[in-house]
Amino acid sequence: MVSSVRLKNAWLSYMGLCCGGTPSGGGGGAGGSGGSSRKQYWGMLMLLAVACSGLYVMLYYRATLTTPSLLLFPRLAHRFRSTDDGNANNTSLLISQPPSASSSLPLSAAFAKKTSSAGSEMIKASPGSSLNLPSSQEALKAAILNGTSLPLLTLFSTWAERDDLQLVRNLTLRNWGQLKPFIRPVLFTNSSKLEAQARSHGWETLPVSKVAIGVPILKYMYLDAIKKFNSTLYSFANGDIIFTHSLVDSLQAILSDRSLPLDKNHLLVVGQRTNVGMVKDTEAATFDAIAKVAKARGKLFTTMAEDFFITDRQFDWNSIPGVVIGRVAYDNWLVLHAIQQKYVVVDVTKTVLAVHQTSKSGNFEGFTHANSSYNDLMLKKLYKRIHYMGGCVDCAPWRTLKTAEGRVVVEKRAKKAKHC
Repeated sequence: MVSSVRLKNAWLSYMGLCCGGTPSGGGGGAGGSGGSSRKQYWGMLMLLAVACSGLYVMLYYRATLTTPSLLLFPRLAHRFRSTDDGNANNTSLLISQPPSASSSLPLSAAFAKKTSSAGSEMIKASPGSSLNLPSSQEALKAAILNGTSLPLLTLFSTWAERDDLQLVRNLTLRNWGQLKPFIRPVLFTNSSKLEAQARSHGWETLPVSKVAIGVPILKYMYLDAIKKFNSTLYSFANGDIIFTHSLVDSLQAILSDRSLPLDKNHLLVVGQRTNVGMVKDTEAATFDAIAKVAKARGKLFTTMAEDFFITDRQFDWNSIPGVVIGRVAYDNWLVLHAIQQKYVVVDVTKTVLAVHQTSKSGNFEGFTHANSSYNDLMLKKLYKRIHYMGGCVDCAPWRTLKTAEGRVVVEKRAKKAKHC
């Protein structure tokens, strides 16, 4: 007991010296003792506050710099929701240089060529604009159907046979089919059963050609889709995402916008998803029904999660590492890479409704899979430190908005978010 008291007195004496007081030792006058004790008390509180702050900063820095924050702190996700404030292009990303930028032609330059490999007429491009699309969607639809224009997007996904997700898969099959002919839906599968289901809903199918840890490699899905199908844009999307016609509206607006430098750079379009739990058949029967249930029960998810990646045909997929789908880290890295390469990266959250059919697996299923850190470990070996937060949706230099008249427009962000 005596030693404990002495230790306590020694500690209080040390704190008094550190905080500008005088050591009280075992005695001292009444007035001096009271003042010294107060200084020691406040000194200890200040030291504790500084220590806690330092620990928080260290952990936060490590989490955001070397691995996706959700990997360590899933509960921090709500702090990075999008706001109405714009964000500027990030010019100082803390990432080692990725593979060299593509030497292939950008979007409009490539589409200036008259014909495709399939022999169908391509859409012409003019300087300073993306593509000369028909002025109305009805005209574009007619042009696609008669073969004088390409579909806007080849949209593809893949999934395994799971009885618990049968409704989710069926709703996705129906929904993407409703976006034809603007969108060409494609399922990557090696299952004859899934292939038959997809084709019954008007989808195309392709075999999964390259896998790692038993999971499809993202870049080969793009390369295979580009080789097989002719369209203006290409995108992987998770198999539990359903869209409304707002996707078509936004893509047409982006491709027609003269302010975007698509004659010089490649394109990447991303956006946040809206989580809706246990979507029913009737709630996804039409685009209006999807919009209604999203408004009633939907919740906009974190900007750290990306579920679709719309690119132009010339996007340099050959230089992209062999990341796999369904595991963390690849989405933020891909957006970060595109921003650093000064591609045209557009956030369509404000104009595209992408509903995530949240099942019993929840909204963080990617963290529960085996080898969930596969992509993160691969990317760390290649790039050492990666500022994943710079690959959030709201770090995109451009974004789409709707005017009061309901027209979709594209604008460059006025300022960047702090986490970018």
